[in-house]
Amino acid sequence: MAPDRDEVAALVEPIVGDAGLDVDDVSVRRGPGSGETSITVVVDGEGGVGLDALTDLTRAVTARFDEQSWAQEYALEVMSRGVDSPLVLPRHWRRNRGRKAELVVRDADGNEETFTGRIGNLDDETVSIVVNHKGRLGIREVALADVDSAVVTVEFGEPSPAEMKLATGAQP
Repeated sequence: MAPDRDEVAALVEPIVGDAGLDVDDVSVRRGPGSGETSITVVVDGEGGVGLDALTDLTRAVTARFDEQSWAQEYALEVMSRGVDSPLVLPRHWRRNRGRKAELVVRDADGNEETFTGRIGNLDDETVSIVVNHKGRLGIREVALADVDSAVVTVEFGEPSPAEMKLATGAQP
């Protein structure tokens, strides 16, 4: 019998935590009939997650899974959050400070606005977003509860030094 998501999460969280990382997501998909179960574990860390760490985690999780009664047929994938992963938890915002993101924000009347800005300081309820309006920089405070979606955008050039100073809390 294949494991459920909660069982898998309970097995991997201590292993991932011991590596100084966080479990960001766990998914379990069962194959048709008595086929293979696909298990995906997504991890995240303060300084990102390197390939060596992913390899070590895969070995440790596989060893733990192989002790389980359901371990006859499964495929395991341990991966880091992708650049297109949504910013949902406060740690996602904090770990992406200084990066550009596209946000969809909803106001109290239900109106939706999409804008791009550089992620700045974060507190318990708000994130500061450095916005550039035709060359004029400003900081927009956004309540996390008002964010419908947010994702880091890929930048090909160097960010403006003035934007980076505002995003990291220093005055330009």
